[in-house]
Amino acid sequence: MERRFLLIILAVVVMMVISIYQYSWSLFADSIISCLGWDSATVGLAFTIFTYTATFIQPFSGFLADVYGARKIAILASIICGFGFILSSIAVSPMVLYFFYGFGGLGVGILYGISTAIAVKWFPEKRGFATGIVVFGFGSGAAIFNLFIQWLISNYGLSFTFQFIGVLILFITLFASSFYSYPKYSSDVKRSSIKVNYKPLDMVLTWQWPIIYFSFIFTVAIVLIFAAQLKMLAKTFNISGWYL
Repeated sequence: MERRFLLIILAVVVMMVISIYQYSWSLFADSIISCLGWDSATVGLAFTIFTYTATFIQPFSGFLADVYGARKIAILASIICGFGFILSSIAVSPMVLYFFYGFGGLGVGILYGISTAIAVKWFPEKRGFATGIVVFGFGSGAAIFNLFIQWLISNYGLSFTFQFIGVLILFITLFASSFYSYPKYSSDVKRSSIKVNYKPLDMVLTWQWPIIYFSFIFTVAIVLIFAAQLKMLAKTFNISGWYL
């Protein structure tokens, strides 16, 4: 198997695992409300903080990965991601939850950015297709893990589930990240048919950039609003939400 195909498989696995932070949140939020007696607005702020940390770290993580190497930064992000989830289990106050879940969000954002870059850099002749495969991993992770997570919460409790899933995230992402790398030479990858390479400022000044950027904002905002409240919405409308 070519190295780049192995890397894209590992990137998909990483995306599936880190998606738990985002798309399995409603399972944990519902349990936190039930077990700790916090109101939904207080609990929901943890997800808001996670969204900010996971988003705004990405430009900086991309720069660091280019300078110090994808493997080193991804391994560091894996540690942050895993321990952020594990330490969320000891949250005795909202502030503790905000700190650790937001801290873990930094790792999620870094791994998301580097995993996507793996697809772009190793498949320059099929950037859209390769990126789509990797991002598919992030969207499909909940379909695989949510049933298991709900079963863990129901049978072993909230704290244990945070710890168990955190360890799972830590070991899987650490293993996959240890193989991460960007191509060093043009001979490592097939050449792209694209003749122009834009610098960041040049890209922002194109007419296509704001269309893509704001389309992404409006689309993702709607998804996140509903994903964060899915379990609670199911209860409100008397929908069986065991698997949500």
